[in-house]
Parts: sequence; C-alpha cells; structure tokens
Amino acid sequence: MPKIIIGNVDNESMLGDRSFLSYDFKCGTAMAASRLAWIAEEGDIIILPLIPNTEMQEYMDLIKGRRANSITFIQPQWGDQEFTPLTEEILLSKAMITEIKKAMVKNADWTLLPYMFDRTITALARELSISEGDSSIGYLAEGGGEILNDKALFRAMAANRGTNLALGQRCGSLAQLTAAFSQLIEVTGALIIKQDKNSSADGNVIVSIKPLQSTQGSSVCEIIDHSDIKEAANRTWCRLSYAEAATLIVEAYYEVEKILYMEFYADQRLRKPVFLNWGEQRMEPLFRGFVIPPELPGYQAATFSSGATELARMCLDMGFQGLLDVDGIVTTDGEIIFNEINARAGGCSHFTCNLRAFTWTPLRRPSCDYGA
Repeated sequence: MPKIIIGNVDNESMLGDRSFLSYDFKCGTAMAASRLAWIAEEGDIIILPLIPNTEMQEYMDLIKGRRANSITFIQPQWGDQEFTPLTEEILLSKAMITEIKKAMVKNADWTLLPYMFDRTITALARELSISEGDSSIGYLAEGGGEILNDKALFRAMAANRGTNLALGQRCGSLAQLTAAFSQLIEVTGALIIKQDKNSSADGNVIVSIKPLQSTQGSSVCEIIDHSDIKEAANRTWCRLSYAEAATLIVEAYYEVEKILYMEFYADQRLRKPVFLNWGEQRMEPLFRGFVIPPELPGYQAATFSSGATELARMCLDMGFQGLLDVDGIVTTDGEIIFNEINARAGGCSHFTCNLRAFTWTPLRRPSCDYGA
C-alpha cells in the first residue's frame, strides 16, 4: 500500500509566529523533515522542504535495501524564494497538488503519512481524493491533533488525569506574567517560560535567581535579582509574546537529571494506545541523540511509563489516532514530572518503523465528507 509521506515539521500549527524564522532554523527543520525518508518504501512519495542530495539518497537506499530511484521525492518550487517549513499555502498550492497527482500511480490505494496530521493535511487529502471512513476523522478535521500539541491546553487536560505537573500558570497578559513570576520564583529559585505553540525547546526562556547546573529545555537563561522580577517579566513578554493576547506558560524550573519520552500509536480500532518505544533524550550541551531504553530505577520507570500511558489513553479517548509521544523529566531530586504531549511523529518514529517493532499501518483518511 503506497504512502504519501509529508515532512510538515514546524508547520503553522506548531509555531505561533513564523515571521522570526532564521535561515539556520529553516535548515534545522528541513533536516528534521528529511528523517522521514527512512520510513519510505519502494513506490512511496515523500514531500520535503529540501530533497536530500544524490549521495544521501543512495546511502539510504543501500541501508534500506531499496531499488535506486524507487522513491519519488518532491520539494516545492522555491524559485528565488528562500525555503521554509511546509505550511498550508505551500502544501495546498495548485503547483504542489498538480505535482503530487502526477506522481501518484493510478488505481493505487494511497495512504497519507504526515509528520503532523493537522487541518492542512485533511484538506490536502480531500484535494487528492484520498478517503476512507474513519471514526477519528471528525476529531482531526476539527483541529484535534493541533489541540494536543498546545502546551497550555496540555496542562488543563493532564491536570484532570492526576498527572504530576510542574507548578505553573497559564498567562495571557503582561500583568499575569509578572504576577506568576512573583508567585512561582521561590518554588525552586528558577522559572521556565514557554510559548504555547513551539517545539524542540524553541520559544522557551529560563529565568533564575541562582546559578544553575544545567539549563536543559532552553537555550536562553537569564540570572536575575529579586528586585529585577518586574523588569525580567517585561523583557520575557517582549521576547516571547507574538500577539496582543499571547498565551505563555510559566512553570517552576526543576533542575534535570534526565529527559524522557515514550512513544505510542493511538489505535482507535483496538481502543488502546500501543506502546512503541521509550528512551532518554540527551540534550546538553546540544542534542546528542537517545539512550534506548533509558537507564532508570524501577520506581521511576514505573511512574513514568504508567503516567505516559494514561496520557496516551486520554488522547485516544478524545478521538485521536496516530503517532504520539509523551515527554517528561527526572529531577535531580528523583521526581518524575510530565511536560507535554506531541501528537505527531517523534524523534524515534523512523527508528521504530524500520525495526518493524510493530505492525505499522499508516492512517487511511480523512473522509472527504466531513459532515457524514
């Protein structure tokens, strides 16, 4: 069953403000999107911001045992414009849809496999006449996948499941942010402030009244005095807010021993989340890969795995189907704290799929008749 794989990493559903994107950021997101090429099988189509060069394609074919040129790579026609992440205006452009249709073998039963199944992807499926009845299509077509990637909404949903969260507040104004700084700074002596929509620690700032051993979770750290709280809140608001009523999340910052993830496939047919893999993310001094499985004492392993499974079950209950991962940390005091849900492909999705650790069926949807 051939797939159309879409590397829509850092799309408009994940980033609140795309006007700031630097060339280096765009290069990083294009590289992350290219990892999906490892999932491709012979006959598949893959859409990426930038196509890997010939040498890389040959290397992947060799490792995967694919015939040369058996994968169709498509990238947007950038012309004189600088490349960007694959957003709505690109994926739904007439030129892109025409090129995809030209590459699709007639009479084949195509499936869609995007990095993130947002409303742009449901619209693209409709344009490509890829459809099949599915109980979760209404949820995805109404932006359900995007909801689960929102950090502020995650806190609201996870709190209802008894999940161990960092002490924090959701802030929609400078006044609320300043109050949260004053109320939370004494919990651990440090705060982490997050944009509700962003990824990979982008849009995060740490503010501390003491030197920190590590700053995992952010590349920006500011050391302040107690007397500087109001001014620090103002500087943070100017740095992170991207709209008059932007949503920022302020949490007590706990020094980190390990950063953990657990990946699932939320399967509506089985009515359960299927465990795929889990591990430790090595993030300092920069991203250095994964330890799979993580090295944890039994109590910490049980606490994280049971909590992550409960959050995955929550996603399933809401109507989500597809790949998702749950992120958390082990603090230097040994406490397990959950950070967020990513209802999309993760950093190890391609690893799991290539090991054939489970019977992996791409999502066959959405239905063209949303109202049915």
